[in-house]
Amino acid sequence: LLGFNLEDHAKLSKFIGNRIGVSRDRIFIASSHTHGGPACMRLLGCGEIYRPWFDRRLPQSLAAVATAARQGKKSCELMVTKGSADLASNRRADWNASRPVGTRDSEVVCAFFRDRKTRDLLGVIYNLACHPYVSLMSRFITADFPGAASQKLETIFPGSTALFLNGASADLQPLRAKGEPFSKVEKFGSRLAKVVSTSLKKKSRWS
Repeated sequence: LLGFNLEDHAKLSKFIGNRIGVSRDRIFIASSHTHGGPACMRLLGCGEIYRPWFDRRLPQSLAAVATAARQGKKSCELMVTKGSADLASNRRADWNASRPVGTRDSEVVCAFFRDRKTRDLLGVIYNLACHPYVSLMSRFITADFPGAASQKLETIFPGSTALFLNGASADLQPLRAKGEPFSKVEKFGSRLAKVVSTSLKKKSRWS
């Protein structure tokens, strides 16, 4: 999803909270900020929110995910790691840059969770500051590189769930590359997934 305005965020939080029995102030809704998502917030020159989908389908989908997460909660150990991914450039420096230019943030912060009893990896939350529009010229609905990276990570770590959090992306955009839009999405996602997965060292300390 691209994002939410404050009013809709409040409505969604209240709906989810009522469904799972959690106060609204303890619910955090984040979007990957993909530019290939449904119209869920108004942008200048980009049309209006598609309310039928937003008002009916989205709340139910989010509540179902929250319910499943609450029912499947487990005691976990946590490990925070860091990596570096030079996958973005600053569009103010060069809109068509194929290499990293301008002010940017290449740090990738990861939080891994494993089952305290079995030590099986249950999930990872990872962060990169970059607008997800590798498939910029496509008119299809797409999770863009966060979706490709998460799918790759869930293949690398079977049974886990991978969640992407966007950073302060501002004017940071994916490096330009030649090729079909969705093949570029897969390549970008795979490169990010490799940074995340290799940041988890065998001898690292869990807490």
